[in-house]
Amino acid sequence: HKQGEYRIQVTSIRINKHSAIPVSASISSNNPEGVIGGTLISTTIPYTTLHHTIYQALIQTVSAQIPKQAQVNPVAPFGLCYDPNRISLPLLVEFVLDKPDVAWTIDVENLWVVQPNGVHCLGFVNGGLKPKAVISIGTHQLEENVLAFDLVKSRLGFNNFLRFFEKKGINCSDLFDFTNAP
Repeated sequence: HKQGEYRIQVTSIRINKHSAIPVSASISSNNPEGVIGGTLISTTIPYTTLHHTIYQALIQTVSAQIPKQAQVNPVAPFGLCYDPNRISLPLLVEFVLDKPDVAWTIDVENLWVVQPNGVHCLGFVNGGLKPKAVISIGTHQLEENVLAFDLVKSRLGFNNFLRFFEKKGINCSDLFDFTNAP
């Protein structure tokens, strides 16, 4: 794999603990680099990109949670946007990994992209029918998360505890100095 790319297995995307969007193994096997779950963690793309079928199911499921009067015309490259002045939207999105009780919860700040006009857009984009991976998790969804890769054991640890510091006015860049990294 290219530098800055890592693969994990996501079996489904769960919305508000109930609705699950399966990540089909048949879609994965049709991709040239496909693996079961076909999920890429990328530090080089800005927003999570989904295979068209999964993207459509996600947009349909999430839009059903948003009253029509709060939805607004989408702002490219996003497919679903809403006016936060018209509704408070509690939304929980989780990437379910190899077991149903193992899930990576996407923090609300990482779900939505705030546009200059204040509109909030779901920070996922349509990758079409032949994306590089069925799911490519982008940097917007990775922000303020700590990921620990155990390459020897092929395991990933993740935590969004940095949000605790952010609420106290401390950013990730205040905790770590990446300017002198080798």
